Amino acid sequence: MFNKTNKTSSTSSEKANSKKLEERIKKLGIDPSGIPTVVLKRLEETMLLPIPGIYSYWNISEQIVKQAEKNEKRFGIFKKKELPQKTATELREQASESPGNTRIKILKLKKKFPENSTLGMLSAVCREQMMINSATEKKDRLIMLRSITREAAKALSNDGASIYNCESFLKIYFSLMDHFKRNQVNFYGVIHQDLEMEPIKKHVVLAMKYRELITVEQEKLNRMIAHLKNKFRSSTYVSPIDYKLIHTAIQAVDKGEEEKKLSIGIARDIVSATYAIGVIFAHIPVMSTMVDNIINLFPSANIKFQLRKVSIKSIRNFMNLKLASVTQNGDQMRAIAREIFRENKACVQAMKGIPIRHAFESDPFMNLAYLTVLSVGLFKQEEKKRLVDSAISAMRQVMTNDRSSTQKLTVMAGDHLVKLTTMQTEMSG
Repeated sequence: MFNKTNKTSSTSSEKANSKKLEERIKKLGIDPSGIPTVVLKRLEETMLLPIPGIYSYWNISEQIVKQAEKNEKRFGIFKKKELPQKTATELREQASESPGNTRIKILKLKKKFPENSTLGMLSAVCREQMMINSATEKKDRLIMLRSITREAAKALSNDGASIYNCESFLKIYFSLMDHFKRNQVNFYGVIHQDLEMEPIKKHVVLAMKYRELITVEQEKLNRMIAHLKNKFRSSTYVSPIDYKLIHTAIQAVDKGEEEKKLSIGIARDIVSATYAIGVIFAHIPVMSTMVDNIINLFPSANIKFQLRKVSIKSIRNFMNLKLASVTQNGDQMRAIAREIFRENKACVQAMKGIPIRHAFESDPFMNLAYLTVLSVGLFKQEEKKRLVDSAISAMRQVMTNDRSSTQKLTVMAGDHLVKLTTMQTEMSG
């Protein structure tokens, strides 16, 4: 149990720190009045999940812009220097063996290559390994991992996609989430029978629900990055898949030059990898800046690229819809649901009469069905009917135009159709 008696002989520094802590707790929507400082500290640790829209600590997009402006003032408009690939590979190999010494090298190199995202990720990797190797107490590891994860997120969001960077981020991120889980379970175990802690229990429960939502796809995301790692040669493992390369690959595929050879592979494979990276990080709220950049690279004029764009956006919107459902924010949920409906229905209409062969081509159809089932009770009868009718029509369109090798899309559409027609019957009954 907590010692709930505050010291009467607090120093001015301790009082100032307590005041700052109370202000931060207020920003989380919690009244700190009468709650001991030791409890407030644990509460903050429990709640600061990597969700930018809820906790400002994770709003990294502004930090990236400010850093870019700072670097431009220091280095002017000169072309940014590229870190030699050999150096990046050597540092990656050294990071696990000697993280402390390697990080010293990285910090020196960052002065020469201030915008290099690989160095930023390697710094985060070294810091995590140093933490693991040290005798850091468990209660301090969560705080350290928050800082490490934020550094990794900024590196990856700053045009920092490479298979190595993506894999490293996921490892750090899910380590952080595992520490959050243990911290939350432990904290709730301490307070759940304490009547005086009743006002903060609901906030801890909300945080636990948020954490469950943003980690539910962990195994799937790890499998996806493992697949990408196997697809690309080991020599390109740390090679950047930067926005310039992605743009070039998209242009080549748009012109029908899918086999065009680029720095780390053919254009078609780079576009596929970019889409997969977008899908992976659309599940992770703190990576919204990177996801936005990937979405904006896909042109809307080409239906194949528009399908990928909407697929990624919908994954993120479904995540935001579920997060909003935790607090039952009806207005926010309806706004998100309507956006999902509008964008996916537009794709379904654009695909009329076009064969459906790939999963991303079927996504807008399945999204309409999923949304309709998920949003039960969210809309009034007229709008609900429009959703159900549109979803049924979409499932029939899939069954007509399914050209997948195993006809699995037809099976999925058939399963959805059973649920949707039942809903339609209940509404008309």
